[in-house]
Amino acid sequence: EIAGGGPGEVFVGYAGPQQGTYDWFDPNRHAGKLDRVRAAADGTLTVDRIDLVTNDHGMQWWHDRTVHRLLFDHFVHPHELYVGANHGIALLRPDLFREPVGDEWPDNVYQEYMADHLHPHVCFHAPCSAGPAGSNQRMGDWNGLALATDGTLWVAGRWTGGAIRWSASLHDWYSRGGDLTYAAAFGDPYPSAPNGEGFINEPVFRVPLEGDPVALSAVTVAPDERVWFASGSTYGTPAIAYGLAAWDGHHFTPYAAVGDLGLQEPLVRDLVALPDGRLAIGSPNSGVTLWDPATGTMAALRGPTWLPDDHVHRLELDLMVNPPALHVSTQTGATVLRLLPSP
Repeated sequence: EIAGGGPGEVFVGYAGPQQGTYDWFDPNRHAGKLDRVRAAADGTLTVDRIDLVTNDHGMQWWHDRTVHRLLFDHFVHPHELYVGANHGIALLRPDLFREPVGDEWPDNVYQEYMADHLHPHVCFHAPCSAGPAGSNQRMGDWNGLALATDGTLWVAGRWTGGAIRWSASLHDWYSRGGDLTYAAAFGDPYPSAPNGEGFINEPVFRVPLEGDPVALSAVTVAPDERVWFASGSTYGTPAIAYGLAAWDGHHFTPYAAVGDLGLQEPLVRDLVALPDGRLAIGSPNSGVTLWDPATGTMAALRGPTWLPDDHVHRLELDLMVNPPALHVSTQTGATVLRLLPSP
């Protein structure tokens, strides 16, 4: 995974092995994670290694290794970096990064710039309050991160989604607990008694039982503040693909990718809300589709006319330029789209 930071700065996230004990002596505890890379005017590079570790526990728990998504905040709280990993979501303030000096305990230095980690969770086939929550919890593979205009972070993972409130304090980020941390945490308990609009606390989609995967691949916040989730990650065979779902603050409205939207395939690889209200939907084998939720109209961006090929890996909307640039990563190349078909 990759994300641009400040001028001349980029963050590179890696995949790390998930086997191990996740404790002090885990041989894989330093694998994966991410680098901060900065380019000087003369072309030389400085690379800082950022080693994610759970704070405030004496460097005991090394859960987060594979980086699934990076999100750098350019606008709301500039220069903050969110990391969606295999286990939790971390908040980093890279401008405060420094290496330990002398005999400084590394965890004390980490806490100056890192808050790791948070995760909305569900439990396997029972509410988390019904018994021991430890091994029964399901969370992780945070493929989707998106910021609302107030700085709330929406997250999408393999088993559920939710929203994390911003914190000025790195310590409070992971220690607040409950509603002080989460503006929304779907799926536990599920199902619950329906509200007036039929919401039963589903983990975005109505899976058979709590703890069954929803396979979320992305989340994005539209200009009307609706939050859109996509499903379609490949976690084994057959792949799980529930389509799209829109959260309006009260209930979810689901859309089947093929049956409701008219896409060419059920899997959705990535999803970005455009400033004009349309959604850019990236598919594994059929390029990018621009879909207008208000009118139902569609425009297909396919290779080789628009893209190098139709196998989309990642979408990103760059709002630092005008008009905004839609970045599309595919199997054989990368494309920057500045002029899109009219709505």
